[in-house]
Amino acid sequence: MRGSIMTKRLVGGAGVSGIPTLGSMGLDAGVLGGIRLRVDDEQVPLAPRLRLLFALLVAAGESGVDADLLLEELYAGRPPPTAPAALRVHLAKLRDALEPGRDRAVSTRVGRSHDRWRLRLEPEECDATLFTAEVGQARALLDQGDHRSAVGLLQTALARWGEPYDGLPGAFFETERGRLAGLRRTAAVDLVHSLLEVGEATTARDEAGRLRADDPWDEELMLLQARATYAASGQEPALSLLRDFAHELDEELGLEPSPWLREAEQAVLRHDPAWAPVTATAPGQRRLPPPAAG
Repeated sequence: MRGSIMTKRLVGGAGVSGIPTLGSMGLDAGVLGGIRLRVDDEQVPLAPRLRLLFALLVAAGESGVDADLLLEELYAGRPPPTAPAALRVHLAKLRDALEPGRDRAVSTRVGRSHDRWRLRLEPEECDATLFTAEVGQARALLDQGDHRSAVGLLQTALARWGEPYDGLPGAFFETERGRLAGLRRTAAVDLVHSLLEVGEATTARDEAGRLRADDPWDEELMLLQARATYAASGQEPALSLLRDFAHELDEELGLEPSPWLREAEQAVLRHDPAWAPVTATAPGQRRLPPPAAG
């Protein structure tokens, strides 16, 4: 939601890369779970190449995209001789889509500086930017020991999630997909820890199970799920989870469990206080299972 975080607005002067100050027209740029553009609450249809151009500019952010790279991406590495002229046409169409009714001589959204094209968006106008900001703010709350507030912010951020730049190929998008996927993992792990810290063990266990389903061989996630399962369901389910994982490692991958997994099993067996369900936690405290082997 737009009001869930405070964002720094770009105001005054020419703004980024010589683009005039933004007007009042509302814009929503969606790249999580599909490419979407809404202007003044109206869905704007984009032809395939215009959709790709829009996505490239959103992914590039304020750093912008080199004109030659735009041509390479728009034409799958084989731009025809007419590509530079076609790019100018596509950029004009994108400006019209972003700013219907604008003065054709001026755009507050799309501009060029030092041979790099940029799309100017306010932080709250792009779901990926909001997601990134919310995850960062939640981490700051965790550093302050405010787990309850972090839970709400992390749930808001994760509710935005969808496959970034879905269906768009190429290294340009893979880089941004990787960055956002890393943030999603951070947010999901932080959410489980925060839920445990505020005593919501059952919800933490369920969230940990969903997280681990995305990466079933990740030992860090296994430890997190075991910790949440112990807190929510007790010793036997947590032991069963750890032992089943060790068996699967051996059967499927031919690997021995790490020392951390063995220590986790022993911690559960001896009812280690560090694994006990949390009912109240002093600010700044965080009880975690042993870290996974690097």
